[in-house]
Amino acid sequence: MELRQLEYFAAVAAEGSFTAAAHRVHTTQPNISAQIRNLEHELGAALFDRAIDLDELRRHSLISLPEGAGIRAVFDAAASAHGAPVRPAIEASSPDAIIELVCSGMGTGILSESIAAADERVVGRVIRGVDTRAQLGLVWRVTASPATRRFVEIAREHFDPAER
Repeated sequence: MELRQLEYFAAVAAEGSFTAAAHRVHTTQPNISAQIRNLEHELGAALFDRAIDLDELRRHSLISLPEGAGIRAVFDAAASAHGAPVRPAIEASSPDAIIELVCSGMGTGILSESIAAADERVVGRVIRGVDTRAQLGLVWRVTASPATRRFVEIAREHFDPAER
């Protein structure tokens, strides 16, 4: 456990959001998320609920598959059952197209958790209140550049106490 991880934990708890905490401690949201994930892994417990409510989705420009297709049908049924029908702003032809649109900054994608986890350019977030066998989640682009990600990898290799 590092002091920096505790500082980031305190910032997220105080600000109530990973993005606001990142601004507070002058770092990036992906860095805060990674450090909190590392801390959670070390402690063996989740420290924050990263899920989002269906009601909160109204504030997002959503990108999804066409109506009636796969995970979109699951999403529409969950939103209707929750009394919060949400219309995506963009319909894309495939999960890959959704990820490309998300990475270009066009909005927040609606994808299965497994597809979101398979692409390191996006971060997934579970949608609370979706009672189904499918794992429905949101994705958005990771803002760290490839150079930043490589720097973090090298820093972890050289400064990670577990490696010594």
